[in-house]
Amino acid sequence: MKQTKKGFTLVELLVVIAILAILTTVSVVGYTSFIEKANRSVDEQAVAQMNMALLAADIPAGSITGIAQVQELLDECNLEIEDYKPLSKERFFFYDSSLNRIVYTDNNYNVLYPQELADDINKESWFSLCGEINTVTIDSTWLDNQDATVTVKISTAEQLYTLSKNFEKYAQKDVDIKLQGNINMMGASIVFNNNIGGNVNFTMTAENPVTISNIGQGKVSARMQSSTDNEFKNFGGGLVANSNATGVITFKNITIKNSVFGNDEVTSVGAFVGRAQAASKIVLDNCHVEGTTVSAWYRAGGFVGLSEGGSTIVEFKNGCSIKNSTIITEAGLTAQLIGTAEPAANQVVGATAVDVENNTLKLNGENRKPEYPAHSTDALYHIKDGDAYSTVK
Repeated sequence: MKQTKKGFTLVELLVVIAILAILTTVSVVGYTSFIEKANRSVDEQAVAQMNMALLAADIPAGSITGIAQVQELLDECNLEIEDYKPLSKERFFFYDSSLNRIVYTDNNYNVLYPQELADDINKESWFSLCGEINTVTIDSTWLDNQDATVTVKISTAEQLYTLSKNFEKYAQKDVDIKLQGNINMMGASIVFNNNIGGNVNFTMTAENPVTISNIGQGKVSARMQSSTDNEFKNFGGGLVANSNATGVITFKNITIKNSVFGNDEVTSVGAFVGRAQAASKIVLDNCHVEGTTVSAWYRAGGFVGLSEGGSTIVEFKNGCSIKNSTIITEAGLTAQLIGTAEPAANQVVGATAVDVENNTLKLNGENRKPEYPAHSTDALYHIKDGDAYSTVK
């Protein structure tokens, strides 16, 4: 008798494929759920560890008023703030100064751990440890994106944070940011970065004076290679970290308060502009820096880290001031207003009219370039002419 081989019918094959798909889906979902639970457990353990350290430190509730103090407090507790970032997606660590405790939240700032603190929190006294807060949808209600210009109306910290995270989309256009009121960034990092270039203008203004407080700027992403030590270092830090633009950078009616900019790996840092390489003008109109820490490897200035190239002009006008702030460099130059202006063609306008009060200029390292002038605790800015430096006081 002749035997015939019987294969699977199409229906049978589809059934098998469907069963395999279901099993795979169940396995992936189960694995994903397992990983998420494990990440959350690690996050909660980190919060518990930090809170034990804070409890031992016995800091009076409400005594911490800025992100710089939060970082100093954690340093004193031997906790590296960079090591404490949530493993779970869309989760945050916040320090609540009213409770002197760390809380772990979801993307809507609901407290997940410790839950016993959920009813006692004060979000107005929160500081993000990871430099992040919630993002929001960009739409036409607050951002108008035209062919050559972008006009933005900012009324919340989340809007300003979202704009900075997406700024590369608009960096080659004229950008006009209009602040609608005071903004507490809760320790979030904002930086308008990645080489603003071309003949474009950047403007951040307010009709009436406003305060942006508690900016916790971490390491910026624009990088350069040092020609002397062949190490990669960060280009600049500040609201505008690095600019190649030939247009005008303008800030008006803005106070930066209780904020942190840069670190000892960034070459040029200022609260408003880190490094301007070819800008025709930087205008600071009724702008103020208060209770803020600016830190850099080479050039640190309260307002601008470094202006260089061509005919860059930095102009202070209408009663600018810097008060109760700390400016630090590891191996370079610190100054109240501008770390360094170079070359000699650069102009600094209105510097002597800036109100300078109770600031601290620090030189931490021992690797200072020999051509740099002696460290000065009252320098307004430094000028480089060729290979020679001079200090303006």
